[in-house]
Amino acid sequence: MLTEDRDTGAGRPERDGAPATTRFDARRFNTGIPLPGTRWRIWPQAMVRSAGFPAATALGLSDPAVAEAADALDGVSLGGRPDLTAFEPAWQEYWRGADRVLAEVAGSDLFRLAVTWQNRSVLASGVDPLLRQIAEGGRRDAKRRSRDGALATYLQRYCLKNETIGFFGPIAWAGIDPGSPAAVTVRPGPGLVSGADVHLEGWAVDALAARLSQRFDLRPWLAPRRAPLLRLRADGVELPSGKLKPADPVALAVLARADGRTPAGAIAEQVARAHRLDPAQVTAVLADLVRRRWLHWDLELAGPTHTERELGELAERVTDPAVREAMRTDLRQLGQAVERVQQAWDDLARLGPALGALDETFVMLTGSDATRRHGQAYSGRTVAYLESRRDVAVELGGPFLDGLAVLAPLADSARWLSWRVRELFLPQVRAAHQRLLAKGTTEPNAMALWLECLPLLAVALPRALDTARREFHEKWRRVLPAPAGARLLHLTSAELSAGVAKEFAAPRAGWSEARLCCPDMMMIGGAGPDEPLLVLGELHLSINTMDYQATVAQHPDVRSLTTLLDQDFPEPRLLMALPKDSRPRLTPRSHPALVRERDYRLVVNANNPIPTAGTALAACDVDVREEDGELWLTTPGGDRFDVMDLFGEALKEPVSQAFGLLPGARRPRIVVDRMVVARESWTLPARKAAFATLADERERFVVARHWARRHGIPRFVFVKSPLETKPFFVDFDAPPYVEALARTIRRLGRETGTGDGELAFTVTEMLPGPEHCWLTDAEQRHYTAELRLVMVDTETETGPEAATDDWRTRT
Repeated sequence: MLTEDRDTGAGRPERDGAPATTRFDARRFNTGIPLPGTRWRIWPQAMVRSAGFPAATALGLSDPAVAEAADALDGVSLGGRPDLTAFEPAWQEYWRGADRVLAEVAGSDLFRLAVTWQNRSVLASGVDPLLRQIAEGGRRDAKRRSRDGALATYLQRYCLKNETIGFFGPIAWAGIDPGSPAAVTVRPGPGLVSGADVHLEGWAVDALAARLSQRFDLRPWLAPRRAPLLRLRADGVELPSGKLKPADPVALAVLARADGRTPAGAIAEQVARAHRLDPAQVTAVLADLVRRRWLHWDLELAGPTHTERELGELAERVTDPAVREAMRTDLRQLGQAVERVQQAWDDLARLGPALGALDETFVMLTGSDATRRHGQAYSGRTVAYLESRRDVAVELGGPFLDGLAVLAPLADSARWLSWRVRELFLPQVRAAHQRLLAKGTTEPNAMALWLECLPLLAVALPRALDTARREFHEKWRRVLPAPAGARLLHLTSAELSAGVAKEFAAPRAGWSEARLCCPDMMMIGGAGPDEPLLVLGELHLSINTMDYQATVAQHPDVRSLTTLLDQDFPEPRLLMALPKDSRPRLTPRSHPALVRERDYRLVVNANNPIPTAGTALAACDVDVREEDGELWLTTPGGDRFDVMDLFGEALKEPVSQAFGLLPGARRPRIVVDRMVVARESWTLPARKAAFATLADERERFVVARHWARRHGIPRFVFVKSPLETKPFFVDFDAPPYVEALARTIRRLGRETGTGDGELAFTVTEMLPGPEHCWLTDAEQRHYTAELRLVMVDTETETGPEAATDDWRTRT
């Protein structure tokens, strides 16, 4: 269970004096490692995502005795209504023990600290009332069951979900050393975390910025930007349609300088000096261009994170002393409130009041509510959040790297998937380009092409993705011909590679970022030499899952990551300028962080802020040219990009979702050599899990176990509902977790009744199980963990690089 004497490392600054054994030395791991005999190179650094609470804590609500008593009942059927007379004593005994566990968890400082950070109102509305109900020994009514379920939901997340937030999901980094004889070496420090930082949510800083804009006219110090639709010509501006709108030289001079980074006052002075005007006249031109929607002139904090620094920089640019001091005062007050939270982040007695004071300060300064998106998980509801670094050093060795060779054929199939999407969608893009030419647009630009293709993104692109996904799955069914009803499919890497080579030949990746293939890997602790060692979680396509603002900020040497990026992408990249927040997929924390100055940030949406990292480039300034039978995006400086790169951002999520091995109602566990490449899973319609609608919770538990046995579902699973963002853990020996499953199924059943069609949920075996955890702390408690890796396709347009080098010859 939870122990209150555990040292979280909290309340202390970063342990600069930590022993070398608990530090991650990124300088040792700065050269990509080729996977022998393949086109793939792997980064020698991995991100360790883990739970912050020991895995065993989640099992405190389990009891084999109540499970055995349930299974011993006669006459149990999926229709329910078993005779529970013989089961009642075991049920009552279970809840006497479970109440003690729930009370211990609910009263634990560590649990309460985590809930305070996540949603502290739950302490008053759910956790403390549950403690009172347990102490009073009242009956288990609907409200009591709801509170049990809420606590169990929090507990399974803290103990069994690999996260990247707060001390209940601390980040660590691992290096891959091919010469190390051990698959993994773990050197924990004395505490759970080595350091933690409190950050303001971007929406909260935006609220303060909006209030300041209402109070003061900040426009002289704001940086206007040209609408990305407009291309400057000698005598006017060109619209995406090719139509020329006349503009006088002063307006053109203003538009040329409106880059989103130069303050309006500086633009007015420069243009006034060049055209012998009064700055006030140029300011009037600025205002007129805003009215014509040719210019955006608002307070925009680009972020995506630490936007309070941008607001502070703006305050220092303000030349009006009264306005400047007022802005400084507001920022100082907010910063002091955040600092008080930082000082109290792991002190339960002080944290709640500090967060309350921060909320009060925020409301006073902004007039806005201190929370948003009430009731939504993973939504950045509160004013501040916590990031932390796990106090551990992890090294992965030769056996781990050997096992990764199985990933190469899987990545090759992903390569084919991206190429097939290209083959299906590119003709539509070519047709759009031809339509622009037919309309008289002699020099189409990327903005014009983007607008012409917008209808395609809603219809043609999903159709291409559906076709590619269907073909992808058909090919995998030929590569992996699983016998009907099989629970295990085992083959060698040679067999897998031969099948993939036959079915998934592709000349190259479908677009530049599609060269990336990033697996989430898990390890089975204590595996024998003939047993599976590795388990593939997800395979993310065309996105670098190590390149997030939240995670890169926790890295001890970001330059080493940039070095790795330079090795695989030496030339500039074309990246879309993104909105700061577009949940659930995009949040400020998940924006890319490894953006070099030579990388272009293409602006196509007027509502997206100008990025501060990279070279901002309006889409209207990028030519679309046909050369050598291909369409290219050409920058003013002459850099050239594949036209499919224009749609790379739109393709990231759907292409990753398309990847899957043998999807369907029933998938066996698929093992290749010593890697489980797909865990056993069941996809079931809600209506066929009728146990969830039984009126009595005892019946639900008994029949749910019967239902699980009938389907061959193991004790530990994760369940994914289409109505939930994340999967959740279920232990069929624990009534509160079974109740969580029943609630989910009932909700699906209600949604099914709306006429939108039958909804199904997916059950996946938990592998590694709680007994297989390899990540430990200083007291040898075990934690679930996964390793995020980066693989890059080394075959580019100019041919493969030296990807067949074998690390064994260099070790």
